Amino acid sequence: MVKAIRWTPDQVADYVTHKYPRANHRPLRRSGYQTSKLEQQEQFWFVDWCETQHILHTAGDGRRIQICLVDILVAYPAGAYLQGHKKQRAMQWALLRNMGCKKGAADLVLYYVTKQYGALHIEMKRRRDQFRSGGEISRAVTAVQSDHLQLMRRIGHKTCVAFGWVEAARHVCEYLGWNASDRGLAADAGRNAT
Repeated sequence: MVKAIRWTPDQVADYVTHKYPRANHRPLRRSGYQTSKLEQQEQFWFVDWCETQHILHTAGDGRRIQICLVDILVAYPAGAYLQGHKKQRAMQWALLRNMGCKKGAADLVLYYVTKQYGALHIEMKRRRDQFRSGGEISRAVTAVQSDHLQLMRRIGHKTCVAFGWVEAARHVCEYLGWNASDRGLAADAGRNAT
C-alpha cells in the first residue's frame, strides 16, 4: 500500500509562487539557452513537489518506512551546458562519457519498484504552451532520447515524456497508483507557473 502526505492545489500553488516569485514575470525567449532554462525551471518545480510527497513502504521484514520521493529520484546531467570553447567542451564531454554519462538518457529516474516496473524514467520538456507550434512539440524528443526510452521499456522500466512539472507529477502518481487530485494536482493545479 502506497500512501503520501497530501497537499491541496492551493498549498502547491502557494509554495511554488513563494519559492519562485519572479518565475511568472519572465519574458519567453526562443533561443536554445532559454529553452533549456524553461525545462530546468519545470524540473526544479517537479523536484520541489517530490520533496512534499512521501511513500509509506513495507520493507522485507514487515516494517513500515516512510520514504520521501526526492530520496529515490535521481537526475542525470543530460542537457548540461559545458563551458569553454569547442575543444574544451569536447574534452569535458569525453570525460563525462568515460564516467558513464550517455546522450539520450532520461532527465530523471524514480527508483521505486512496482509490481509491473523496475523504475520510472522521466524525460522533462517545457510546458506545451511554451512551444510555438504542434510540430515543435512533436520534435521535442530527439531520436537518441526516443531510442533510450524504448530500450528502458524493453528491459521492464516505465518511461514517459513530461511537458512541465504538473505532467511529470501526474506520471509519478499514475506509476505509484496514487490519485493525482489527492496530491494537489487538480485539473488546473500548477498553471500559475505560466
